[in-house]
Amino acid sequence: MLNQQIGNLRDSLDIAEQTLAQIESWHSVGKVGLLDVLQARQTRLSRQNSLRALLQQREASRNALALLLNRPAEQHTDELATLNTDQRVAIAAVTPLAVISQRPDIQAAESRLRAALAGYDAARLSFYPSLSLNATMNAGSQVFSQWFNNPTRTVGSAVALPFIQWNTVQLTIEQSNLQIKQAAVKFRQTAYTALSEVDNAMEQRLSADEQRGRLQQSLALGKQRLALTESRYRAGAVDYQTLLDAQDVQLTLENSLTQAQYDYLYATLQLWLAQGGGNSEPRTIKNAA
Repeated sequence: MLNQQIGNLRDSLDIAEQTLAQIESWHSVGKVGLLDVLQARQTRLSRQNSLRALLQQREASRNALALLLNRPAEQHTDELATLNTDQRVAIAAVTPLAVISQRPDIQAAESRLRAALAGYDAARLSFYPSLSLNATMNAGSQVFSQWFNNPTRTVGSAVALPFIQWNTVQLTIEQSNLQIKQAAVKFRQTAYTALSEVDNAMEQRLSADEQRGRLQQSLALGKQRLALTESRYRAGAVDYQTLLDAQDVQLTLENSLTQAQYDYLYATLQLWLAQGGGNSEPRTIKNAA
């Protein structure tokens, strides 16, 4: 993302250099006043400072990543020069709840529950129809061959959320001891947390995607506005501040679009991790643009 923002700012600095050269040329023949020249020089200096700050930030990020990967500071990982703001990552329209069983926290909760039930004889177990997530789970076990089947509703319109039905055999134990009840409640809470994180990641991904689409439209409009403003400035119809505002708006839109793309990719990664980070890895789609 920083590489893209640096590229955007360098382009903006080039525009500032070209604008300054043009204004100085016009000033020499009396077409514009000294005020425009001074403002143009300040604009160039301001963008040079902003560029230097971004370069320093990128170097700090590189060094932090090298430290995290136990590498020398000068040994940087491969980087993309630009961020493709048209890139999309395909995900399954419906994901079975079984995927969250790959999460370490779910696996740990399962293990504790199985350990709590290990001493019970199967003959003492009674079975009854599946338990809704909204119901109270007093006890349960991983002794069944299937857990997360028969989806009946969805969370975030993408994760199939069945009754955690333990394959229609939700285990109950008359007079369950406290250890079993605690383990069962912990498993339920862990499952709720996992589903909440999946739902949050889905919503963040959708929000970033929608923002990206609107920013792409706004950026196209901004390019038209900037071209028109430049033409009007050359004709003397607007002052330099109007031109500068149009340039600044364009740079802001470009950086905002870069941020939205980053947020979209980050939310996609968070969704994959929330689902357990298993084999259902996202597939990248690159638009022809």
